[in-house]
Amino acid sequence: MIISELFYQEIEQLLKDVEQAIAGTGDVREQMRAFIVQVSRAIVENNDFFKVYVARLTDEAEKPGTTKMITTFFDGYVSRLKAIIEKGIASGVFRQVDAESIARASYSLMVGSIFMKHAMKVDLDLDYQNKTQIDLLLEAIKK
Repeated sequence: MIISELFYQEIEQLLKDVEQAIAGTGDVREQMRAFIVQVSRAIVENNDFFKVYVARLTDEAEKPGTTKMITTFFDGYVSRLKAIIEKGIASGVFRQVDAESIARASYSLMVGSIFMKHAMKVDLDLDYQNKTQIDLLLEAIKK
């Protein structure tokens, strides 16, 4: 139970740190880019977080509390990125899209890349992969 609570606190702190880091970022395209890059780097730099997350996704999938634990990060990521995308829609920078679906796709791409690099040991440049994924997402939603 204590480990779970620390995990939730760490997730919230990670996301708050990212929000603070991008607070002064210019337009919504740059906010979106900075958000995804910052979260990805934070996960990679905080290897203990990633190990727990991967363990929960794989080895411990049937243990009580696992669903809540692995969806806490997902929910925080998606809700924050969705808000950035909605801001872009409201300001006319992005076309009308399902912001939540785009945020979920971004999460899948970002976590998938990290999982491929660290769990599957695929030779992958995460910075380049992030840039490519962000460019694709931004191209898909531009006005």
